[in-house]
Amino acid sequence: MSKETLLEKEKQCYSYQIEILKDEKQELEERNYRLQKEFREKSRNFDFLSRDFAKLQEENKFLKECVRVKDQIIEENGCIAVTGERAEKRMVNGDAHCLKGTDTHISETAARILSEMDGESLEDKLRIISREKSELLDEIKQLKHDLEEERQRNKDAILSHQMINGIEMQLNESRSSIDTLRLIFNDITFSTVESSKLIHEYKFRLIEAEQDRNNLQNIIMRLETQLERLKVNAEQSEKLENDLKTEKRKVLRELREAQVRIEDLETSNAHLQKRIDKFKSKCLATINSN
Repeated sequence: MSKETLLEKEKQCYSYQIEILKDEKQELEERNYRLQKEFREKSRNFDFLSRDFAKLQEENKFLKECVRVKDQIIEENGCIAVTGERAEKRMVNGDAHCLKGTDTHISETAARILSEMDGESLEDKLRIISREKSELLDEIKQLKHDLEEERQRNKDAILSHQMINGIEMQLNESRSSIDTLRLIFNDITFSTVESSKLIHEYKFRLIEAEQDRNNLQNIIMRLETQLERLKVNAEQSEKLENDLKTEKRKVLRELREAQVRIEDLETSNAHLQKRIDKFKSKCLATINSN
């Protein structure tokens, strides 16, 4: 009997261990599912980053090619680099010497012209050039104004001569034009009525289309709101489901432990009952023998 009891206890222990292993397996499956989900998200992010990196590489190649072409054009045209603010450029024996600064490329001809001008720094020379340019532009504007006035005077004289000769021709043409305009006016009146009808019809259709568009926008906004609400509810439901699964596993574990204890107690109770029965039978046998 003791062997059967031990075997029963071992069976119960193994069953309990099997249930624990099942719980661990379920937890591992859920963890594997979460890891796969994270892996898919990270894979998508990696794909996005790979595409962005490829685009940046193409832009980098394009910019390098632009710089190479720029340097080639500068070299072919024989341009010279000059510095910007706080830098001086002097011509010594026909050579250009520049201090460090913001580089700008100019041709050798422009460099020679700058070296022949008055002024010590590049800024002074550019200021002189700008002032001379403004003076020349003012002179050009004045000359254009004088030329325009002269052309206008000549045009007025020609027009006055032509107007005298063309008045009679215009009168004859205007008579014929009046008759033509009367016919055109009748046609226009008829077409205007038709056009007004079409315009009113198109306006009505436009108003209906605008109303439909507003209704569709309102429907889209309501659907987006419902979608956001459903997303929130889905997240809450998923969280609640996970909590319930955890609680279920906990309750099942406690239930199995309680069942194991109950079975142990029942086994012990049965064993004690058998001993009591044996003791009673011995007592009865002793009483009968006496």
